[in-house]
Amino acid sequence: MCVSELTEVVIPKGLKDEEKCDKDLHAAYRSLLGSINWLQSRTQFQSCYQSSRCASAAASPTIGDCKTLNKLCRQIVGDPMELMFWPLQGDPRLVAMPDAAFRNNSDKSSQRAMVVFMAEPRREKSKNTKGSLIFFESTKIKRTTLGTTVAELYALMKCYGTCQMLRGLIKDVTGLSSEIHMRTDANSLVTTASTTHVPEQQETIHMIQMLRKEACSGSIADLSHIRTQ
Repeated sequence: MCVSELTEVVIPKGLKDEEKCDKDLHAAYRSLLGSINWLQSRTQFQSCYQSSRCASAAASPTIGDCKTLNKLCRQIVGDPMELMFWPLQGDPRLVAMPDAAFRNNSDKSSQRAMVVFMAEPRREKSKNTKGSLIFFESTKIKRTTLGTTVAELYALMKCYGTCQMLRGLIKDVTGLSSEIHMRTDANSLVTTASTTHVPEQQETIHMIQMLRKEACSGSIADLSHIRTQ
């Protein structure tokens, strides 16, 4: 019902993309963005990234930003997603996949994202287990990032903190203990967590030490590298 209620921003004809929005257009932009943000934070996970980029322009949007937001609105209305939650057997595990993009945004900022699944325990000689997407996020990294590895590290540590919160919540609600299984396409993080190599960037040393501690103590039950594809 909330998807069907989305309405595009009415843009007057003859305006160029680089022109700033007036007061009324700005209000309409923020209104539509708020509706989309409410939806994407709950069910429309496919629009996380586009919504985040539109939110970055909310302070002073242009006509081009309005057109981008309208395009996102049409995509959600034309192809809404349904978030499914499956009944799971056994003690659930949290499978988390963080990722980051170093200066890939149009304004040269970096982006981090994560998905967290609640899944059934792994079974011997079986590749398939049921799981449900229970958390997803995509947002701009607001701290200084000196390279791709640093951006990936920010994303992984933020994702791990979210998993800790979810694990505590699951324990309170169900009484079941959940292992945390982390998957990342940054192989350097996996190898650095298991060695004594000191990172080059000083700001990453503390987070790498915390990552090693959690990986060695068993708080992260499984830390593995997966291909980007």
